[in-house]
Amino acid sequence: MERIINPYTIYKKIYYDDTTGIPSKDIESIKDKFIKLVVVNKNDLYNFDRYVDWLLTESQAHDVKVIEDFSELKAENISDEIVENTQDTMSILENYVNDLDVKNLNKDRLKALLKGLYVEASNMEI
Repeated sequence: MERIINPYTIYKKIYYDDTTGIPSKDIESIKDKFIKLVVVNKNDLYNFDRYVDWLLTESQAHDVKVIEDFSELKAENISDEIVENTQDTMSILENYVNDLDVKNLNKDRLKALLKGLYVEASNMEI
């Protein structure tokens, strides 16, 4: 029995490493395929965004999934100042309403409405 490799594939894995150069924009190699973009090194965010935008809009790929490693975002790498200044969603909403400069606005009523919407949205099952 002889193994015959199918020359037609629907999946393509692209490795993005901007230290070695931006991957090719050859439409024919990724047209009508499901793409996994594996991010190895991403130093230039502008070029990365342009490449991902090209993949999503012009490459004619069926689907694009971006795979990134966020292991460098460990808890010990986050400064204490960032942790101390974090706020929960309700605090952010209340501060936003308090900072609104609008006449004839019942801020307590608006905060109650936002809180109700937030609780309802949090309890939704998707």
